[in-house]
Amino acid sequence: MYRQAVHVPVEIEFSFRASALISTMIIFNLALAHQLLAATHEKKEQLLSKAAKLYEYGFNLQRAEAFGSNILFTLATVNNLGLIHQQLNASVQAKNCFEHLLSSMMYLIDCGEGHGYEFDGFLRNVSAMISQPRSAAAA
Repeated sequence: MYRQAVHVPVEIEFSFRASALISTMIIFNLALAHQLLAATHEKKEQLLSKAAKLYEYGFNLQRAEAFGSNILFTLATVNNLGLIHQQLNASVQAKNCFEHLLSSMMYLIDCGEGHGYEFDGFLRNVSAMISQPRSAAAA
């Protein structure tokens, strides 16, 4: 799980675009707080469901406002969302998230923009997809 809260830069300008960006950061942090709390709380499924909705809302807001390429935000959101779906036994949604995560990481590496990012935690979550045995085609 990506456990780092997103920090609002001190030098950010005040504008509508900036307030939408800050809102996205706050939504991510709320989702993360719900996900972390779920690990020790009796209402685990409710908290995880709420975290999933928050991650999805923040992700959609970021895409709608086109803040530019914030790849770490995308990777962290999709990774954590995949883990939540896995915990909630929603295997199709989890698989979709991890496929998106793997695709995003491969794109970064292909474009030569993967340096500077720590992929270890993300790779652990998608490694099961990479190493899944495939059946051979019929002869």
